[in-house]
Amino acid sequence: MFGAAVIGLGVGRQHILDYRATGRAEVRVICDLQEERLQRVGEELGIADRVTDFREVAARDDVQVVSICTPDHLHTEPALAMMEAGKHVLIEKPLATTWEDVRRLVETAHRTGVKVAHGCQLRYLPLYQELKRHIERGELGELFYAEGDYIGSHLELLTEGWRGQLGAAYNGVAGGGVHPLDLLCWLIGDRVVEVTAYGNKKCVEPFGFEVYDCIVAILKFQQGAIAKSLTTLAAARPGFRYLALYGTRGTYLNTPYPAQNLIVTETTQQQWQSLTVPPAETEPRVALIQDLLDAIERDTQPLVNLAEAAQVAAVCIAAFESVQQGRPVLVPDR
Repeated sequence: MFGAAVIGLGVGRQHILDYRATGRAEVRVICDLQEERLQRVGEELGIADRVTDFREVAARDDVQVVSICTPDHLHTEPALAMMEAGKHVLIEKPLATTWEDVRRLVETAHRTGVKVAHGCQLRYLPLYQELKRHIERGELGELFYAEGDYIGSHLELLTEGWRGQLGAAYNGVAGGGVHPLDLLCWLIGDRVVEVTAYGNKKCVEPFGFEVYDCIVAILKFQQGAIAKSLTTLAAARPGFRYLALYGTRGTYLNTPYPAQNLIVTETTQQQWQSLTVPPAETEPRVALIQDLLDAIERDTQPLVNLAEAAQVAAVCIAAFESVQQGRPVLVPDR
C-alpha cells in the first residue's frame, strides 16, 4: 500500500477519494493553507493528520506519492520540495505557468529520479484511447488540421476566488485550455513550435475584472500540421469540450447536440459513422493515479509524463505571452 498526501484541498478533495478508489494507496496526511477547509475536509473524509506547511509533508517517511493541487501559479515550490525529498508527484494542471518554473521542475525531476504525472486525465477516457488507436493504425492518414476547444461557463471562478484576484496575470489557457491542448499534442504526436493568440475580457469587464476570459490560439506543429484552440471561461451556454481532427484519409469530430462522436474515412465512402467506444472501466483521474503507481512500481513512465507535461505547459505559456505581446511566440524545445 502506497502512502499518499494531498496538498491543496480545492480539487484536491477529489484526489483523496480517487487515491482510495485505486485500492492501492492510503492518504495519510493532507495540507492546505486555509485552516477551516483543512479541518472540514479532514473531518469529512476521516484523515487525522492535517498540516498547513507543505514542508511537513516532505519530511514524512510514510508518504511516497503526493498530489499537488494548489492554485495554478503555486504548484512549483511544493512540487520541488516533494521531489527533493524523493517523493513522486502528481501535479495538477497546469504543470507550471512560467518558463523558469517549467525548467526548474524538469531539472529537479531528472536529478532526483522521481516519477511525475500531470493532471490531464482526459487521455484515459475510452473515447480518446480509441481515437488514438485509429490514428496509430493510419485510418485518418496524416493529420493536417485540428481543433480543440475548452468552452466553459464558469464566470464565478473568475469573479470569486484567486483567479479573478490575479487579474490580467491569470492564464486561462493554462487553467482550462490545457486539456484540449494536451489532447491535440498527444493525438497529433508532434511538437508545437509557434503560437499566435488573441484574447479579450468582454465577459468579466462588467464586473470590474481584468482577466482574459476568451483566448484563441493558432498552433504550428513541427511537421507542418496546424490547429486552433479556443479557451472561453464565461460563455453563456453549457460547457463543452470540442475536438476535431482532419487527416488526409479521414476526419473525426464530436458534436454537442445531440452528443455524438463521428468518424468518416475513405473506406466508408465519406458517410459519417458513430465511433464505437468501449465502456470506461474506471474514472479517468483514478486511471491516471493507477498509471502513476504502476510507473513507480515498474520504473516506467506514465502516459501523461513529465516530458509531455512540459511541452503542453510551454504551449500554454506561449499562447498567453502572444496575447499579452501581440505577436507570434516560439515554443522552446524542452
